[in-house]
Amino acid sequence: MGYTFGMFMLRKPSEMPSGSSNENEEREPALKSSSSLEVHWSDVRMWQEFLREFNLEHIDLNKKEIIVYGLENNVAITRAFRLENSEHFTALTESEAEADMLKSKGNIRAVKGEAEWHKFDKQGFIVVAMNGDIHVTKHLLKNVQLGGWFLCGIHVANALRGTGYKLMGLIDRSHGHPSVDRSISDEIWEDVAVTNESEYDSAEKIEGMVTKDEMRKKLKAAGRKPGKDVVADYIELLDDAKDQHNPLSSDGNVIFKTEQDGVEIEVKLNTVLPVKENEHQNKTFVMKREI
Repeated sequence: MGYTFGMFMLRKPSEMPSGSSNENEEREPALKSSSSLEVHWSDVRMWQEFLREFNLEHIDLNKKEIIVYGLENNVAITRAFRLENSEHFTALTESEAEADMLKSKGNIRAVKGEAEWHKFDKQGFIVVAMNGDIHVTKHLLKNVQLGGWFLCGIHVANALRGTGYKLMGLIDRSHGHPSVDRSISDEIWEDVAVTNESEYDSAEKIEGMVTKDEMRKKLKAAGRKPGKDVVADYIELLDDAKDQHNPLSSDGNVIFKTEQDGVEIEVKLNTVLPVKENEHQNKTFVMKREI
């Protein structure tokens, strides 16, 4: 027997439509809970894979606070999480009309607000940013509980890593059935980060990343003269700090040690650089709050 959630029939995994990935993908446009709400099975599978891979599938998520930014009309996450009521599930929308639609058509608790500034009464155990355009702010960070999960795109994840969040894995659904890569490490940020000033200038900027002015100051503090490409010079300094085997702190900084006039000094370097276009742009980053 399925679970009823407003106007959706929330099915147990055993009751999900069978068939190949391609068959399900083709059926997606017709799988509508109402004339306004849609259920994309590729998303249902993605959320289920997240729960299974991180041992969350046996938790009653009806008793956990779940916050979703940018839900719009795709309510697949409510099916995957097997929600039976909307008491602890909140969708933050960009408009009153969207909030009213989710309330009336899906019995979903929805409120209008900006992700960067809205304060929820309770912190989220799972927070999902469907919209990759949001920026990480102190207000946003306060909406996630200690030990909570934040699922988002690469730009948001890049900003989170400098605020006490740990990268737990990547969800990839580019090959039909979603898969989770838990072997991913923080070295990914070195692979996707800009490497020179030209790439830096054209990349999307995020709050909390190192600015070019900060780069110049840190280079001077380390006893180095900034050249024509301050970004390349700064990255070389980061590489030197790595060669010293200094650990990365939870706030995304690393220490570079040097000696000037016989005195040993330490220079704290922000490792959060903007990312360039790469193969991870359409993947979901699984982050976990540790501090």
